Amino acid sequence: MKSVIDKTVDFGASDAAMSDEDMAKVDGGVQLLPMTAGCIVLTYNLKGVTGLKLSRAAYAGIFLGKLKQWNDPLIKKDNAGVVLPDQPINVVVRADGSGTTFVFTKHLSAISPDFAKNPGVNKLPNWPTGTRSKGNEGVTASVMMTPGAIGYIEYGYAKSQNLPMASLENKAGDFVEPSTASAQAALATAQFPDNLIAWVPDPEARMPIRLPPIRG
Repeated sequence: MKSVIDKTVDFGASDAAMSDEDMAKVDGGVQLLPMTAGCIVLTYNLKGVTGLKLSRAAYAGIFLGKLKQWNDPLIKKDNAGVVLPDQPINVVVRADGSGTTFVFTKHLSAISPDFAKNPGVNKLPNWPTGTRSKGNEGVTASVMMTPGAIGYIEYGYAKSQNLPMASLENKAGDFVEPSTASAQAALATAQFPDNLIAWVPDPEARMPIRLPPIRG
């Protein structure tokens, strides 16, 4: 965005749309176009644990620093039959200002009034907990090297690296496994206003919709 404002480039891209204030700084005006979309997942490092489920209260609590142990009752109740370790939760967040963080904090603010109050929606929030790492690569490396760690990264990156991803509780109370289909279902609920800036911070979709196969 800074490069567009400084007129060092003609085209720019970000997960976080330019604000009206930023666009007003460009003399010739700005037109925002929705070109692509993605989703964010939570990857974790828990030896022997697969198929982890996290309720909205649980993962909001983790990133607020309120849930500190993996065998917390709030996590255990949705993971029957899974042996969760009596181990500290090591949160990993982005050290750099990023659109990924902006979108993730927008979601957390939508599902948690406490998070909305503080730290709120931001590209570089003042996280109440967590180790800082730069980029998807840095967060991934920190999570994979730290037992008991959890962090947020882009779905495509997590899939390409074959990383474990938690199933998260959606607005309807279903636990949704990260996939291309579930991302498409969430994005299909987007409503575009005249300025074409659309957000889906808390999708209405109950479960992944059935879509025709992608052919290429």
